Amino acid sequence: MSTTQFGKQGWTPARIKSLKGKTFLITGTTSGTGFESARILLSKGAKVVMVNRNPKRLQIL
Repeated sequence: MSTTQFGKQGWTPARIKSLKGKTFLITGTTSGTGFESARILLSKGAKVVMVNRNPKRLQIL
């Protein structure tokens, strides 16, 4: 039995409901955690402002 606040199965992106009308600012979205976070938030209908140091890498997204 899990004692975490996230329940038996832990936290998963599937547990996020619609984020329509919400805006998120994420830095470092060209790879890693920032990229995955942006992808998940966008799939839930959120607007995502992506801030990166390398604009050329951002263009391929």
